[in-house]
Amino acid sequence: MKYVQEVLSAVLGVGLFFFILNNAIKNVRYKIKGFLNLGIGLLIALSFTIALLIDYEPGKHW
Repeated sequence: MKYVQEVLSAVLGVGLFFFILNNAIKNVRYKIKGFLNLGIGLLIALSFTIALLIDYEPGKHW
């Protein structure tokens, strides 16, 4: 159950970040807003992937 709580807190944190970002740039055109959201989303995904690859230990799953 602890893992579920950790994952949900991380997801809610990222969601809160995107909510604040979208409210901060609400007067920007839709294309620019889309590119900003896409770029930041890809940056977060890339940083997660890099952290996963750095911390990965073969043979240890949990």
